[in-house]
Amino acid sequence: MSMACRLPGSHDNPAAFWNLLISGKEYLQKVPLSRFDVDQLEERVYVKQGRFLNDVEMFDNKFF
Repeated sequence: MSMACRLPGSHDNPAAFWNLLISGKEYLQKVPLSRFDVDQLEERVYVKQGRFLNDVEMFDNKFF
C-alpha cells in the first residue's frame, strides 16, 4: 500500500503533512504572481493570502 498527496506549502508527502499538523502551524502565503498580482488589484481584492498548490498548471485534469 502506498500514499501520496499534494498540499499547499510544498507538503507533497504524508510525512511533511504530518509534521505540519503536529507543529500546530498555519500555512498561509501571499497570492502567487502566477495567479494574479494582488498589489495591482488592491482596491478590488479583499483576500490577499491563502493556501496554494505549487505548479498547479501541471495538474492533469484529463486524468480525473
